[in-house]
Amino acid sequence: MNDLGERFKPTGFTRLFRALGASMKGFTGAYREEAAFRQELALAVVVIPLGLWLGRNGIERVLLIAPMFIVLMVELLNSAIEATVDRIVGRLATGNVYAVHYSCQQVNMVNESGRTAAWRRRRTCAAGMKRGIVG
Repeated sequence: MNDLGERFKPTGFTRLFRALGASMKGFTGAYREEAAFRQELALAVVVIPLGLWLGRNGIERVLLIAPMFIVLMVELLNSAIEATVDRIVGRLATGNVYAVHYSCQQVNMVNESGRTAAWRRRRTCAAGMKRGIVG
């Protein structure tokens, strides 16, 4: 703490390395604890090289690969929301636990619909490129 009572905040490369370390801990925790993240990561290992191979130019490659990264980000966000809801529900002594889980279920439904739309778009683009329709 300095004279004003503010805590020390690292800057520059120290801040960057600490953020990188926190991110790596988060990814390893997600890999260790979340089966859905492991499955989607395994799918990404297949889909990303396939997207690089099928894409004829940079834009097509980005359009084929980006949905997979979006799916991984949404899964991490979904896991964070679920962990937060579980922590809140665990601390509630009384109250409507079903309402909290219902709102979490609605968030999951929105996440799943986004994943389905991304998957359909990726499949449609790949099929169109194979037939010579896209690009």
